[in-house]
Amino acid sequence: MLISQFAEWNEKGGLLGKKVQLVPGDDQADPKQAVSIANKFIHQKVNAVVGHWNSNCSINASTYYHTANIVSISPASTNPRLTLQGIKPFFACAAPMINREALQRNLS
Repeated sequence: MLISQFAEWNEKGGLLGKKVQLVPGDDQADPKQAVSIANKFIHQKVNAVVGHWNSNCSINASTYYHTANIVSISPASTNPRLTLQGIKPFFACAAPMINREALQRNLS
């Protein structure tokens, strides 16, 4: 699905005038491997990363993406340290656990 979306964007001139390419990486839920993947992406000069799936991996890789000015989007990481550390550009799709706990208290 995502690859077909990239092909559609590329047929229309890309995203913001640049061709979009999927560059896979698997951190195997290992924070050390996440840093290795981050370095791989930095050397490949990627513009954005969608991943890592767990907080420890996202936290470890985020400083590398920040230093390289790579946009980082985490679809599932929820540790509040990710947003509280103030690293930019970083976007979290899932609410930090601290917000979920407050919401749960308010709904009880």
